[in-house]
Amino acid sequence: MQAYPHHYLATATGRNQGNVIVSGEGLPDLDTASPPQFGGPEGVWSPETMLSATVANCFILSFRAIARASKFEWTSLECKVDGVLERPERALPILLNSIFMLFYTCQPMPKSGWPSDCWKKQNKFALSRLRSNPKSS
Repeated sequence: MQAYPHHYLATATGRNQGNVIVSGEGLPDLDTASPPQFGGPEGVWSPETMLSATVANCFILSFRAIARASKFEWTSLECKVDGVLERPERALPILLNSIFMLFYTCQPMPKSGWPSDCWKKQNKFALSRLRSNPKSS
């Protein structure tokens, strides 16, 4: 690992209409747009889906690093994040209310193969629960 601090530079470029291009040095450009809930097109990454994907990706990469350091043997991990954008009582600002993570770990049982004889462990985590009380601000 490199010494701290680590810097991660990304650039977004857009015009008054159309998709926004997200780029980073040495990375392929990523086409993004508003989600369909805000009038954007289907099938294009949005900032909201990218945020949920980032949390899921970070969880798996962190799990991998901790498992490696702990010498924990594992086979696969799936992480599903449901990012919920909410506007409580029509108050501003619109905020990300909660992110829940559902993940599965699978390991082959002794003398068995993958995936037919696989045990699964399921856990649900509330990573963040943000609430605003517009009347108190």
